[in-house]
Amino acid sequence: MRWVLLLIGLPAVFLNTAVAKEFIPRLGLSVEQNDNIYKTRENAKEDIIATPYFGFIYEGQGPQLDASVDFEVRNERYTSSSFGNQNLFSVDAYIDWAIVPNRLIWAVEDVASTQRIEAFDKATPDRLQNFNVFTTGPDFIFSSGVYESLLKLRLGDVSYSEKTDLDNQRFIGSVSAKRLINDYSSFGMSSAISIVDYEEAYRDDDGYKIGFVGATYERELPYGTFEMNAGINQVAHDSGVDESAPMGELAFEYDRDGGANVLRLAASSKYSDPALDAYDPLYSRSYDVGAGDLVSANEFSGDGVFESERVEASYVRNGQRLRIDFLAYLNNRESLLREGASEADVEEVGYSAGLSYQLRETLSFWARYNVVDSDFTKKKSYIEGSATSTGIDYSPSQNLKFTVGASFGEEKSDDPQRDFSNDIVFLQFEYSGVPKEKK
Repeated sequence: MRWVLLLIGLPAVFLNTAVAKEFIPRLGLSVEQNDNIYKTRENAKEDIIATPYFGFIYEGQGPQLDASVDFEVRNERYTSSSFGNQNLFSVDAYIDWAIVPNRLIWAVEDVASTQRIEAFDKATPDRLQNFNVFTTGPDFIFSSGVYESLLKLRLGDVSYSEKTDLDNQRFIGSVSAKRLINDYSSFGMSSAISIVDYEEAYRDDDGYKIGFVGATYERELPYGTFEMNAGINQVAHDSGVDESAPMGELAFEYDRDGGANVLRLAASSKYSDPALDAYDPLYSRSYDVGAGDLVSANEFSGDGVFESERVEASYVRNGQRLRIDFLAYLNNRESLLREGASEADVEEVGYSAGLSYQLRETLSFWARYNVVDSDFTKKKSYIEGSATSTGIDYSPSQNLKFTVGASFGEEKSDDPQRDFSNDIVFLQFEYSGVPKEKK
């Protein structure tokens, strides 16, 4: 069903001449030498990985169609046959069709990524899987000069390429009402529910309903924004066990110089599950230590509902030639009610710092350092990971970029499968379209 709708929707997006469109293709080839391809402490083996890749970003907006598609597919080839060829892909896309403008919208959404099969797995190719969340359904919009309300209904399909016993279908519904207090602030109420049913018949008692009800306050500040959500989370399993807890979110962003200096602070405590974490903006992750880095957690691998508590602080400074960014976060995640999922319970502390400096118009130097310390509380194990990477970008034109760099990473753990170090040297060529300047 999801592929039928996407095959119908995507051509309609690209062929719609009434939409202001921007298509930015990118394709490239990366070659890296990895001195520890199996990520082991003993008997390390070298290999060279050649990875051709293709992707694109599409943005289209018009009176009846609003769409955004970010897609990439990669084919990893191991010259010493350490692993078979690996096909990895990522998708972050939505298509909104305004059946009745400002009243009724039909939405198609798809989010796909690569994640670990088990939360404690090391991220070697044989321990990764593709994870996809597809949803479609209507939005009903009601608005006046002071009030705005929205009813969203979705049918969803969640699939895993390897651990298929977690595949599930779900119904997602949410309703919100907001009153504009003045030109720069608003107050509202909202609620949502996700009803989950696993495909496997033997998991008939594992389905659940997860939802919340709460209040929202938003305010535009002279140099930023502030948002607060507070309410109650609830989860009810088909086995008859229920849980509830307070839910809260705070987010503050300070931006005085139009993106040149941006400070963001955020905190949250709420129930979620892997699909909601990937799909719904209210449940989205508040941090990302960088895909491809040794210490990246990929997307969360898990089963069922978990309670998440997060605190994050980030700062970005953009100058004419120098860009600096910092990130620090605390993250606690605890599974609810399902015994088999408890090994994913984790308490994390992480931070990262990066910089890039434009040496010349066509030449830039960059460096990044990441650290993530994770305590798996129920498994009674730990992982201390760090990675340092640096390189040089050479861009002879707006469309072409060559990168040469190196990454030095290490993970320490009381579990042998997560105790290793590896060094990577890489060369990458990329051709991409040039985005239009935003007016």
